[in-house]
Formats: sequence, C-alpha cells, structure tokens
Amino acid sequence: MLKEKTYQRIQKITESVYLDYIGLIIVIFGSIYLGFHKTIKPLNLFGFEIQNYYLGYQSILSTSISVMVTRLVTRRKNIGNLIGTFNTVSVAMIEFMLGNTAAIITYPVSVIGNYYAYYLWKQKSEVVPIGINKWFFINFLFGFFVSIVLNFIGFTNFLTTPNLEIQNMPLFITTTLLVGLTFGGQINTAKKYKENWFTWQLYNLTKFVQNLQLGNIAQLLKYVFYFFNATLGWITWSYVKKKKEGKF
Repeated sequence: MLKEKTYQRIQKITESVYLDYIGLIIVIFGSIYLGFHKTIKPLNLFGFEIQNYYLGYQSILSTSISVMVTRLVTRRKNIGNLIGTFNTVSVAMIEFMLGNTAAIITYPVSVIGNYYAYYLWKQKSEVVPIGINKWFFINFLFGFFVSIVLNFIGFTNFLTTPNLEIQNMPLFITTTLLVGLTFGGQINTAKKYKENWFTWQLYNLTKFVQNLQLGNIAQLLKYVFYFFNATLGWITWSYVKKKKEGKF
C-alpha cells in the first residue's frame, strides 16, 4: 500500500494539464513525423464522393480529441463523456474506411455507451469511484455477447449478402475482442468502477494490435500514451475512493 504523500503526488501528475499536452504532442507530431497525415482514401458517403480524401488529417484530429476525452474522464470531468459521444462518430467513419467493415454497426452502440456514462455521472454532483462487485462481470458478459453478434453481421456482410464466411478472420477476432471490451468498459465507466482501468489496459494493448492491422499510425501512438494514462488513472481513482471511505 502506498503512503498518502505518494498517492497525492501521483494524483497531481494524473490531473495535470501538462499530461494533456504530452498526449497531444505524441499523437500530432508523431503522426506528422511518420507521414500519416498524407494518408489518402476515396470517400463515398451518402452519395457524396471525393476520390482523394485526406483521411490522415481527420484521423489525427479525431485522435487528438480522443486524447482530451480520455484525460477529462481520468480527471472525473463529465464533459469528457459528452465530447466522446460526438467524436465516436468520426472514429467509426475512419475505421470503416480503413477496413473495419463492422464499424458501421458497432460504433452506434459505443455512442450510446458514451452518452450513458454522461447521463449517470450527471446525476451526482461529485464522481466517486466504487469497488468491484458481481455486476462488473455481468456487464462484460453482456458487452461481449453484443460484440460477437454485431461483428459477425458486419464481417460476413450478413445484411446484404447473407453467408457464414467471415471476411478477414484475424481482424474479426481482434475487433470482436475490442468491441466487447469497449461495451463492457463503457458500462463500467458509467458505473465508476475503479478496477475498470485494468479493462482499459487490456483494451489499449488489443487496440494497438488492431491499428497495426489497419495501418492507423495516429491511433497507434495514442494507445501507447493511453497505457501509461490508465495506470495513473487506476492509482488516482483508488486514492479518491480511499479518501471518501476515511482511510487517509
């Protein structure tokens, strides 16, 4: 068990705006240095077509917003959940264009998950983390069930050309795991479980693999930063819980 002064130092680092800047610098300058901003894909959205669409720029912007959303949630600021609700739409578009065909049906659920967290956090004047219980695991079982169903539909094109052949099995497995972690993690974030930060660590590692498969450099850099941030988040949320229980 850490001493209170150590907890206080870690909380100060976790909630520092300077850590926000570090995350943004890693994503923006790292992506530009590696040339990801030059990524071009054809865009066809609701009949609107652009042959040479600079998807790299959108991905870097969307990833930068995601960094700020995560940092706000880490600091227990509910505005992060609200911003994340809207930014998820952009992330879905990017992943779909890079090859995640199931994104079009899985990300709408993530939008609902972000708003659910915003709604629950808004009910309390202060966001106080809680300890693990049976519902923590039940939420994950539900999240993975929904993920398997939706990704199967998306990766088999079941709605348009019904068949049981999964397109791109490695990406299907990675994405199904990620979406299951996302759905379960979003519910548990809404419930404010401090142990949920371990979930996001597994998510960060898996997301890193997925973005290697998709070739999304901006996201790769983001999840390197997220792994570090999630460790700080767990320690800080644990400290906040202990203080509320009068253990310091």
